[in-house]
Amino acid sequence: MIKLVLLLLLIIPVTAEAGAWLKERGKGQLIMNTSYYSTDKFITPEGNKTRIPEYSKYEINPYVEYGLFDNMTIGGSIFVQSLEQHPFENSGIGDISLFTRFKVYQNEGFIFSLAPLVKFPSLTDNSENPIIGSSQYHAELRALAGYGFEMYGRHHFINFEGGLRERMGKSDNQLHLDATIGIRPADKWLIQAKSSSIISENLPDNPSNEIKTSNDYHLSKAQLSATYNLTDSTSLEIGGFTDVYARNTGSGSGALLSVWRNF
Repeated sequence: MIKLVLLLLLIIPVTAEAGAWLKERGKGQLIMNTSYYSTDKFITPEGNKTRIPEYSKYEINPYVEYGLFDNMTIGGSIFVQSLEQHPFENSGIGDISLFTRFKVYQNEGFIFSLAPLVKFPSLTDNSENPIIGSSQYHAELRALAGYGFEMYGRHHFINFEGGLRERMGKSDNQLHLDATIGIRPADKWLIQAKSSSIISENLPDNPSNEIKTSNDYHLSKAQLSATYNLTDSTSLEIGGFTDVYARNTGSGSGALLSVWRNF
């Protein structure tokens, strides 16, 4: 798995997600995120912590977006995962999502946009544990607001996102909330602090100690990363993340490595 990650990093140019901002017409971004996550704790709906066999996830997440028109960006992402939770192992292609993003309003440094999204069922058989992705279709409408500003001669930004996701089938709908602040302490460096939350409408009455991505759950993560501009179009990001709030799911931490590039 590690060799596959390194190979993909060498042959695929990638970049960071644009938040509320749209890509210029005819220009695009390709991102490769790689990450490792592990936990040996499960948090019940009541907030009680229990020990579980260690769960680990290696993940590769290619992401692409392209400026189709001046006011419309299209894109998509795919998750490739390798999961372990003794005595089970599973790997394959997980969730696949396609989206469009429309500019609604822009004035000076502020921008507001909307992004409808469709998530398709996992291409991997969901009958084996640990489960890869989900067997459901999801539909989401996301609102995004970003603000770019100058301070000490450098450009910085903040970005907020909120989306209501309808999950077809037995699982409840979810509210997705994300916030990012990006600060440039030097010309070639970008420091980003991020938070992301998933809030389910309801939690099941009979929780399971197995981590299954199709469960209804609450989960909030915090992430800190540093990005260095290798060239005008290519950057390298490294960071870490941790679960800060969890209900009916695992609570752990991990590390990420991303390579960004415009095209």
